[in-house]
Order: sequence, then C-alpha cells, then structure tokens
Amino acid sequence: MSTPSPWWHHGMVWLVISGPAAVVVAGFATLALAIAYPDPVLPTSNGAADTPAVQARNHTSEGPRLATIAPAEARSGHVGRPGAGRTPQ
Repeated sequence: MSTPSPWWHHGMVWLVISGPAAVVVAGFATLALAIAYPDPVLPTSNGAADTPAVQARNHTSEGPRLATIAPAEARSGHVGRPGAGRTPQ
C-alpha cells in the first residue's frame, strides 16, 4: 500500500480553491479602481435641465407610500360602467 499524496497534488483541490480566490482578487481590483477613480459629486441642481432627474432621484429615495383610499363610488363597484348608479332619464 502506497502513502497518499499531499493535498496540493490533486487537481480537484485547486479547482475548488480557484473560484473563491478569483472572486477575492476581483473584489480587491474593483476596490482599487473605486478608490483611484471616484465618481465626481454632482450639484443637486444645475437649473431647469436637471429638474426632472432631481425629482426622480427624490421620488425613488422617498420609499413606499401607503395606498390612498378610493372614493365611495369606486368602492361600490359602479366605476367603469356608463350610467352606473344614475337613474335613467
């Protein structure tokens, strides 16, 4: 019976280790790029041209809103049918 070879002689071990190792290296490379080339800070508004973008940014940062309560006619189920709830003439 021969002695088993050390773990580093098996190719499957390196296949299993290489995936997470590549992710760690890519993460550090991304961090280095983010530190070296940061995004510029933009002013909140450059006038009328940026107004829609600023409004959209503010709208997305507000979070979810509670649903509004529909008027009484919408709750009655008569919405969408012509003449619903009206007396015939």
